[in-house]
Formats: sequence, structure tokens, C-alpha cells
Amino acid sequence: MFDALHRNIGKSGISFCVVEGGSRVIPTPPRFVFGPFPADLAAMFYRRTDMPSLGTYSIERAEVSLDFLITLDGTAYSCFEANIHPLHVQDRLNVSPSPTTIRHAEGKCVLLAGPGQRVFGHWLVDFLPKLVILQMSGYDIDSLKYIIPSDSPMFARKLLDMVGISAEKIIEFNGSEEKLVVDELLVPPILHNGVRAACVFKDAVDLLVKRATLYSGYVDAVPTRDIFVSRSKTSQSRNLRNREEIEKIAQDSGYELIYPETMEMIDQARTFSSARRIVGEYGSAMHWSMFSSPGTFICTIRGARHHPAFIQFGIGSVLAQPTGLVLGEADSSDINTSFFVEKDAVINALEVMR
Repeated sequence: MFDALHRNIGKSGISFCVVEGGSRVIPTPPRFVFGPFPADLAAMFYRRTDMPSLGTYSIERAEVSLDFLITLDGTAYSCFEANIHPLHVQDRLNVSPSPTTIRHAEGKCVLLAGPGQRVFGHWLVDFLPKLVILQMSGYDIDSLKYIIPSDSPMFARKLLDMVGISAEKIIEFNGSEEKLVVDELLVPPILHNGVRAACVFKDAVDLLVKRATLYSGYVDAVPTRDIFVSRSKTSQSRNLRNREEIEKIAQDSGYELIYPETMEMIDQARTFSSARRIVGEYGSAMHWSMFSSPGTFICTIRGARHHPAFIQFGIGSVLAQPTGLVLGEADSSDINTSFFVEKDAVINALEVMR
């Protein structure tokens, strides 16, 4: 059986510390749109109005296993605020055998990662910002332990190290082989709904910048560069078929092509800090704009389909970074299908950003 955490506050050692109340607001529209914006895509964007109350769940003697499955006294729990949805829980209960090996984790431990933990952008936008919720809930984030899956990518550990979450503060576990019994499990939420970002997201960015400065020597750069974020050296899901043509147009307009995945983490942050205009295919690396200054102009290029969502616009709205959109025709309804962008749409976007 399973239930939702929010329905069990006050029961069985489950408590919740509210940091920011829920809200219902129509998302801020893109600063500009060039290319086809079909009605179903517009509906998906503007219907993301609701943001739940944000805070930290505390669960005494909780068990963690099977890819972020939280159980207590025989009941499994979903937590939509942390993107752990009922379908995710039910899927794990249906197809995954319960681990027989049990390990004890002492003290206060944070379930930091969650679904999507193998994707770089989820670490930037979903997981690292959780630190501010913990701090605002009254916890000393430097005295906590952080639970992450043993198969977390190397970039996850580098990002954590960049903001002062070093290896000795991390508890790795293999959820398919062992069950982690935690004295007090802390479950902070993600700070967005896929389109809107919570107001506290700005505080989260300020905290990450402060910690990157303290632990990694990060220094804000003067925003003077125009950069185009290329995906030509990374995953080719959602492939832009006429990428070479579009990148040539950007270069002819004075944009410098950058390949974030070839840089050290702190250098990626500094590069985006140095930009006054950022254009690129929608993807994880664009979310480094969190480190860019207010007023930085941003343009994302993507196919006209539901995936990915539009959190880049939520980031831009909260951080005062005007964010525009160029849409291209998608080849199919497949979420990872390739797409084609009309060159005039990109030319028009670059013109209005001048």
C-alpha cells in the first residue's frame, strides 16, 4: 500500500516545516516567440499555474530503497513536491523486489536526488536548489548527510563538491540491493512546477553562488560576451537537424560558440556569468543562466512539442532575465524527435536581442 506524505503530516513521526506558501499564478509569457506555437503547447505552458507549499518533510525511522522509494511502517509514500509521484511509487512496488540487505544511517539525512538524477539539468534546477529550503527550515546544511544513488553520474559529485557538499557528507546507496534505514529523513521539494519557478528560487541561486564562491573560488564576471550554447558535442536527443546553419547564423551575428560539457564545472558557471546574451538549443546547459546577471537576455531554441517543459522561462522570470523562444517543426510526437528551425525565425530573434 502507499499514500501521499502531505496527507500524513502529524502522523507516524511525519512533520512538515513550511518555507513558502502555495500560489496560483499564470506563468509569465516568453519575451518573444518566433516559429510555430501550436495551441496544445500553449495550453501546456499556461495551465501550469499551481505551486504547492514548499518546505521540508521530516520522517523518523524512514526507509529508502528502490530508486527513491520512501517507506515507513510498511507504507510507501509519494511526494509530488519532490517529484516522486504516485505512478513512480506504484511502478516500483509492482516490478521491483524489496531489498533484503539493511543499512542504518545515523542522524539527519537528506534525500537530495530524485527522478531524473542522471540528467545534468535536474541537478542544477531540481536538486542543488533544495539546499536553501533546508537552510530556511532551520537546518545547518553543513552538518547534514546527503543520500544519493550509487550510480549517480560523476558530474553530480562535481556539482556537489562545487557548492561545498564534499564526499564525507555523502551517503551512497544501491537502492535495488539495500534498504537504508534513516534516523531522521529530510525530504525537501523541487522549486518549480515545470514552467513556473517559486519565488524562493532566487534565494536558492544566491545561496549556490555564495557557496561556490566560498568553496570553489567562483567570481562573478563582467557580462560582456554573446554566447551560443551548442549541443553538437553532447546527447543528440531532440536533435536540431539544421544545427550547422543556425550556428553559422549566430556566429555571423557575433556570437561565440561554447561547449559547456568540455569545461570544468566552475568554468561553466563563470562562462555564463560573463554573458550578456545567451542563445542555444533548449537543454541542461542553458540552466547555467542561474549564474548570469539580472538583465541577461536569453533565447532558447526547441521543437514545438511538449517535451522538454519550459522551466527556463520560470528561471528567467524569477531572476529578471528576459527570455525568448524560437520554435521549430518537430518530426513526430516522440518526445526525443528531431526538429527543424526556419533560419528567418533565428535571424528575427537575434535582431530583437540587439
